[in-house]
Amino acid sequence: MAIGQSLAVFLAIESVSLAFLFFISLIFLYCLLHKETRKRAFVLVFLSFAVFFVYTAIFDKFNVTKWHGNETKLTGTVVSVPIIDGDKLSFQFSAEKEKVEVRYYLQSEEEKEELKNLLVGMTCQMEGKLSPPSPATNFYAFDYDKYLYYQRIHWLFTPAKLRIENCIPPKTTPVQWIRLYRQKGIQFIDETFPEELKGIASALIFGHRHMMDEATLASYEIFGIVHLLAVSGLHVGLIVSALFYLLLRIGVTKERVYEILITILPIYVIFAGAAPSAIRAALMTMVVLFCLRLKVRLSSLDIISLVYVFYLTWNPYIFFHIGFQLSFLLTYSLILSAKTIFSRFMSYWKSLLAVTLQAQFISLPLIFYHFYEISWLSIPLNLLYIPFISIVILPGVFIAFFLSFLFLPMGKILLLSLEKAVGFAHELLAVLQQVPFAVITVGKISPFCALLMFASVVFGLYLLEKQNQWRLLFLPAGLFLLILIGVKLAPYVNPYGEVTFIDVGQGDSILIELPFRKAVYLIDAGGQLSFYEDEWRKRKKSFDVGRDIVAPYLKAKGITTIDKLILTHGDFDHIGGAEEIRKAFRIKEVNYPAGLVKGEYEKQLLTNFQKKGVPIHFVKEGDYWQKGGQSFYVLSPTGEEQSENNRSIVIYAIIGGIRWLFTGDLEVDGEQRIINKYEQLRTDIVKAGHHGSKTSSSSAFISHIEPKAAVISVGRNNRYNHPHKEVLDRFAERNIRIFRTDEDGAIRFVISRHKLIRIEKAKKD
Repeated sequence: MAIGQSLAVFLAIESVSLAFLFFISLIFLYCLLHKETRKRAFVLVFLSFAVFFVYTAIFDKFNVTKWHGNETKLTGTVVSVPIIDGDKLSFQFSAEKEKVEVRYYLQSEEEKEELKNLLVGMTCQMEGKLSPPSPATNFYAFDYDKYLYYQRIHWLFTPAKLRIENCIPPKTTPVQWIRLYRQKGIQFIDETFPEELKGIASALIFGHRHMMDEATLASYEIFGIVHLLAVSGLHVGLIVSALFYLLLRIGVTKERVYEILITILPIYVIFAGAAPSAIRAALMTMVVLFCLRLKVRLSSLDIISLVYVFYLTWNPYIFFHIGFQLSFLLTYSLILSAKTIFSRFMSYWKSLLAVTLQAQFISLPLIFYHFYEISWLSIPLNLLYIPFISIVILPGVFIAFFLSFLFLPMGKILLLSLEKAVGFAHELLAVLQQVPFAVITVGKISPFCALLMFASVVFGLYLLEKQNQWRLLFLPAGLFLLILIGVKLAPYVNPYGEVTFIDVGQGDSILIELPFRKAVYLIDAGGQLSFYEDEWRKRKKSFDVGRDIVAPYLKAKGITTIDKLILTHGDFDHIGGAEEIRKAFRIKEVNYPAGLVKGEYEKQLLTNFQKKGVPIHFVKEGDYWQKGGQSFYVLSPTGEEQSENNRSIVIYAIIGGIRWLFTGDLEVDGEQRIINKYEQLRTDIVKAGHHGSKTSSSSAFISHIEPKAAVISVGRNNRYNHPHKEVLDRFAERNIRIFRTDEDGAIRFVISRHKLIRIEKAKKD
């Protein structure tokens, strides 16, 4: 049933064609007719598939909004814990049986203190503006629109003003009571626990990671140990075991204990944030307790399948949640192999190693599919951190929380010890992040490759269970490595290259990949200025264009080395993301415009590159290079420009038989110098200077280069009102096709060695 349901949910929601559905049906029919002994199993799979396909299709069809978007006044209930990060407040709000995501930007420190009293369950009146969530605007990027859609949220709401006096206290329903005390518990940790301990304690006790330090959480994710911060079977086991023992000791019968625990577990799930791993663990435990109470025997495999079917029926969208996928996948694999592992490995450390290895290998296809990379340090760190978190920190923070709640001075003694232990563990992760080649990046793999990798791992585990079949392990291992090597080497045998204008908002970042990946060039790395004048406005989770937009795209492409990082000039919206690019990739050389380096950030950035041993070439007019049959000519600067924008590196390139002109932020004076110097400069595609400002892309310059298309890299609703109407009119008058990152998202030009193959937009029309 679980297998049939999974296939049904995937096909129904992903809107796969009827031809594919017919093909799947033929496979079921073939299996049904040719395996008499398995007829009942295949009938059940087929019936499960048919029933849940119809159910999921209907479920998805009714996931629509009732609103038109012009509603301005909402009255409803706060349904998630309000999160205040710097000057930003966010929470989910239910009004008229429809949820919205609320985002409010705080105006003062006093307002911030006031709104800390906003509680989950409060009924509020708000006036503001609805807007649809933005879909992904870069290839392979996180799709926020789909993420909210799977939560049945169709709108973002921005209040004009949010006041606590417009809210009334929460209703005293059981669920609201639990959510309220969860919020108060999180606030108690924030106010009383040491800074180093806040994040991990709130994550382990309440499933709330928002207090985790950004760099520390990134370390957990990079090294594949972030699962230790999730509320899962370990937490449920700890709670159930402790209560079971205490209740028996005070004289409660076993039957009553089972009933009490069955009642308590749903309450704990809400307290723990109702993450997929917590729900899965609690439901499995409840089924076991039901069986014990009713004296019914069910296998572990039947229990996990029953929970899976129930969970997916309740919410088919959860199938696409990475936490759900990993939680059930790992649980299934451990249930199937537990007997073999624990019969062969009697010692704790050997069985821990076996379980860790199996968990790592079975999850690899999913990790590569979703995250494109993995650290080879993951296995040893799991062996070290699993017992550390589960035996020391998890019970420690629970005890410290209750002690602090009852008698704060006593709790603080334990908190100091835990703080030192956690601080040391986090420092170790920070040091290991500096280890060269600690992360293996393969790039985005296709669903087909992920399935093949998964099949090879499952086959390998099957052979390991059969002691006389170990010699055949080279078959699945070879297939797995072949797929991995194939994905890694694919760009080097690909005759197509790409020029991608990455959507970095108000800034520039252009990735050039030559055919057969003869070279990778990155022109600028974007950058977003943070206008934090006051300390209270600073956010724990800061946004960096280089780390959060440019680097993920490059990693999805399987890029680990940049042959040239070309920083056109010193404006922050061009070089602000370069520091994170320096940390994440091997850079063979940096190209910087000749002339005086003025800005402090520029100087520090170039110094950091030098310290890392990256050569810095100060380029100017007359420099050129060729690679893979493609040519690049530097037309500017001369090195004597007074204006920062006119000191931009301007590159005329012939890539894939197409003539490109990359202009940085070149303005009219710089354009005129190029007109005077280069009489013949016809261009096919021009990157419009200075984000479409009216101080660039003059009529004379456009007439001189005669482009067929122009790309404007510009931020949505930017405060400079770029691109300027005059510039758009100049292009339109000459029938020049315009691409804009604010409207089209990232724009990718796919080329061969001699021609343009196609143009792709990340944001679909």
